[in-house]
Amino acid sequence: MGRGPLADDGVAGRVLIPRRFNGPPASANGGYTCGLIARYVGGPADVSLRSPPPLDTALELERKAYAWLRSTHDYEEGVNSFLEKRPPRYLGR
Repeated sequence: MGRGPLADDGVAGRVLIPRRFNGPPASANGGYTCGLIARYVGGPADVSLRSPPPLDTALELERKAYAWLRSTHDYEEGVNSFLEKRPPRYLGR
């Protein structure tokens, strides 16, 4: 694990947002949070914050699980069917 707001053990990473980067009451600034996640993934990131990110609480980021998901047939089929505006044909793999 590393020091600072980002830590990674190769499977999951953790991001900790210090209280000084507060945004709305008791939550982190969204822009700062998105920037940390972009730094974690090593490039631009499209982040949807479904709830305010908590302060001084470790948030787990799963890198390998997401990489595996993106390599499946069903993921590719889902994206392609959306782009082609047709029902998906999932194969369970």
